[in-house]
Amino acid sequence: MESRETGEYAEEAKKFEEAMRRLWEFVSERFRDRLLRFTEAMSEVQELIDRERALRATWTVCMDNRRPHQVLDRRPAFGPRKLL
Repeated sequence: MESRETGEYAEEAKKFEEAMRRLWEFVSERFRDRLLRFTEAMSEVQELIDRERALRATWTVCMDNRRPHQVLDRRPAFGPRKLL
């Protein structure tokens, strides 16, 4: 009788092992897919950040606050200044 019970336990252990293997494959595949999507999204965000940074480097503010009649007879007091 014991040999029959151990055979049943061995069979159930194999079923359990197979179920755990399938579960592990499913979870690891889903995690891999999600991680891949996350890294793709982060690279897109980084491209947007780089584009905005390049655009911001071109922004300038004129600090010249002279009146119009003073512009012709003097050199500029201030050059363009970069923002941030």
